[in-house]
Amino acid sequence: MPLRTKFQRHFRRKIEQFVRELNPAYWPLGAFVLVHDTMQYLLHSPTTPYSYTRSRFPTQRSLAIVMQWITRAQDASQDGGIAAYASLYGGFGPSYPETTGYLIPTLIDYGTMSGDWSYVERAVRAADWLVGLQSRDGAFPGGFALSSDGPSVFNTGQILFGLLAVFQRTGDEKYRRAALRAGQWLVSVQSSDGSWQQYTYEGKSHVYYTMVSWALAELYKATEEPTFGRAVRHNLDWVLTQQKPNGWFEGYNLRHRPIYLHFIAYTLQGLLEAASIIGPTQVIEAVQKPAELLLRKFELKKSLSGAYSPEWHPQALYMCMTGNAQMAIVWQRLSQITNDLRFFNAALKMHELLKASLWYRGPYILRGAVKGSFPIWGRYLTFRYPNWAAKFTADSFMIELQLLKTLYSKEMPCES
Repeated sequence: MPLRTKFQRHFRRKIEQFVRELNPAYWPLGAFVLVHDTMQYLLHSPTTPYSYTRSRFPTQRSLAIVMQWITRAQDASQDGGIAAYASLYGGFGPSYPETTGYLIPTLIDYGTMSGDWSYVERAVRAADWLVGLQSRDGAFPGGFALSSDGPSVFNTGQILFGLLAVFQRTGDEKYRRAALRAGQWLVSVQSSDGSWQQYTYEGKSHVYYTMVSWALAELYKATEEPTFGRAVRHNLDWVLTQQKPNGWFEGYNLRHRPIYLHFIAYTLQGLLEAASIIGPTQVIEAVQKPAELLLRKFELKKSLSGAYSPEWHPQALYMCMTGNAQMAIVWQRLSQITNDLRFFNAALKMHELLKASLWYRGPYILRGAVKGSFPIWGRYLTFRYPNWAAKFTADSFMIELQLLKTLYSKEMPCES
C-alpha cells in the first residue's frame, strides 16, 4: 500500500477517535489546532522540497517559553513530578518518572544560564519525588506515576541523570546514594552480551538503551568506579555489532511500531555522549555515518521523516518533532567534537523549524509546548505535546547559545 494512502487512512481514523474521545471543554482549542496544522501541512508538505522555515523569534525567546511550559507541566502534577504531556483530548497527563528524571538536568542548566534559581528549586523538588519511588534494590518503576508496572532498566537510567545532576548541584548525599544504588542495579541486570534484556520494553534488548549507557558513563565520571565503566563499554561493543554497512542499527526490536526518528536519535545521542566520556573513537565514527546521512536528507528535503526503514527510506509523511530536536543535538555535539560546521549549520536550520512550530501566545496549555508530530495528527504521540519533546528542544537551544558564544569568542578582530 502506498505511503500516502496509509497516511490518509491513519488521518481519518485519528480524526474519528479525536471527535469521539475529546472532552467538550477542549473542542474550540482542538478544532483550532487541527485546522492550523492541516493548513500548514498543505502549504509545506514534507513530500516536496521547499525553502527552510524561518521564525521571527530569537532562540533566547523560544527557549524561555519552552521552559515556562515545562514549569506549567510540573505545576499541573502537584506531586513534584512533571506531567508526561499536554493532550488536546483533555489537558495535562500524569507525572512521568522517566522523563522527569532527565528533565532535571535541563531545569538546572537553564536556571544556571538564566540566573533564575527557581528552576533549580524545581529540579530539587522533582528529585525528592523520584527518590520516594526507588525500590530497595535501587530500581525505579516503569510507566506513569502510581502505575503498577515493575522495575524498568530504561526508566532507571533516565532517572539516574536527574539524581546525579541534583547531587552535583546540592552536594546532598541522599541523591548520591540513590544514584549509586540505581547504577549498581543496572549493572546487576545487564546481560552477558552487553545488552539489557531483563526489565526492558517487551522483554527484548534494544539498541536505543545506549541512553542507559550514557547515564552509567556519567555515574562512572562522578565516582570513578570501574564497574560502571566496564558496563558502558560492554554495551557500546554490543551496539556496534548491530550496525549495518549503511549506518543503520539493527536491534531496535519494536514490535508493531515504526522506527521513529526519536529512537534513531536516542541511539545516536547515547552512543555519542557515552563515548565522549569513556573514549572509544570508533563509536564516534559509527555515529557520524548515520548523522551525515540524515543531514543530507535534511538538506535535500528541508525536513526529516518521522520514521525510517532499515534502508533509510521514509516511512512517514509527518515529522517527529522530538526526533528533530534530538538530531539537532547530535549534529551540534558532532560539530563540537569534529570541528565540522556543517553539522552546526544543519542544527541551526532545524532550530528554525522547531521555533516556527511553537505557540508564542494563546492558551497556557499550548504556549511553549512542542508537539509530538507535525501535523498534530501524525502517528507519533497523536494530539499530544510530550514533555520530552520540550526537554530535547530546550537542550538543543541551550547548546546553540553556548556554541555561538564560543564561536564568537574565537573570531579574530578586524584590522583597522
